[in-house]
Amino acid sequence: MRSEFGNQKPESVLDIFCAATSKSRISRAEIAKMTGLSVVTVGKVVDALLSLKILRQTTSLDPAPGRKSRVLSAAGGLNIVVFNLATPSYTVHICDLMQHTVDTYTYHYNADYFPDENLHFFFEQGAKYASEKIQIQKCCGCAILTPGDYDDYTDRILFSRNPRLSGLAISSIFEKYSFGTMPPLIRDIRRFTLDAALTTLHKGGSALCVFLEQPQITSCYLRRGDSTQDAHFCHFGNLNVGNGRTVEDFVCRSKNVDAALDALTRTLYWIFSAVHVDKIVLTGSLYTDAGALALLIGERLTELPQEENARLPEVLGMKYISAGVNSAAVAVKKNWFLTNVLQE
Repeated sequence: MRSEFGNQKPESVLDIFCAATSKSRISRAEIAKMTGLSVVTVGKVVDALLSLKILRQTTSLDPAPGRKSRVLSAAGGLNIVVFNLATPSYTVHICDLMQHTVDTYTYHYNADYFPDENLHFFFEQGAKYASEKIQIQKCCGCAILTPGDYDDYTDRILFSRNPRLSGLAISSIFEKYSFGTMPPLIRDIRRFTLDAALTTLHKGGSALCVFLEQPQITSCYLRRGDSTQDAHFCHFGNLNVGNGRTVEDFVCRSKNVDAALDALTRTLYWIFSAVHVDKIVLTGSLYTDAGALALLIGERLTELPQEENARLPEVLGMKYISAGVNSAAVAVKKNWFLTNVLQE
């Protein structure tokens, strides 16, 4: 580890860095509260990050009289690029260290070209656009969001929800336009969205994260405890809920969206009746308005017959693409910090 951080634990330094870059302005005391570390430890790591020009320090804008406190923010110029293949027209998101999308480029898919040609043009034009907008030498790295699980051995997307990408070599095409030696990080957007969903939970909480692809429910995660290792992936049914029990028939195939929502409501009720669930997170392309979908499902759940003193889980709607881009940027940021800053 770099000498600037002294004998601090790498995981503590990473936690402080992530907390310090989670808000536009944050104090040392807030970082200590978020990480559970002492103010002294936070102060030493923050001073190192300031010396490395990763953070900058300014005075609080609080209008109250008296001595102004010092607040921290991420230094400008450091960016993360996310190539998103999970939308019909592929997009490039340029994010800052706080995972905010500061610029977006949309590639309009051309049906006159073969799928591999479109992918070539998208990566080429997207990389050119990013290089015009940011200083590439300050790019922390890039991620590729895929509409299906990516297999790094075959360099293919498995069970792609976009047939146009089936059988295409994703990484080998991208490498022609990659930024220097920065390797791409490729993961399914559903798993990135799950990461974003988990951050909404309180410590020790449990949640069911459901992904909806019109007109069917395709997959869900059940998260229990504090670790992402407790999140069990379910694809086309078979959600492992522990103690030898399995929730079956989770897939709802219907040409009628209303019928699909009715089936989803009954299935969610079945699940949280058998397993303790604090929150239900809904995301996917069934509804473009995630908040409206959550409200609709919440209302339908209250209409079902409930046991006495039963407590309904809180239903949250999460924007599918923005959650995936945010989590992809977090993953790239952590990898960059560990490799390039901590030199672990």
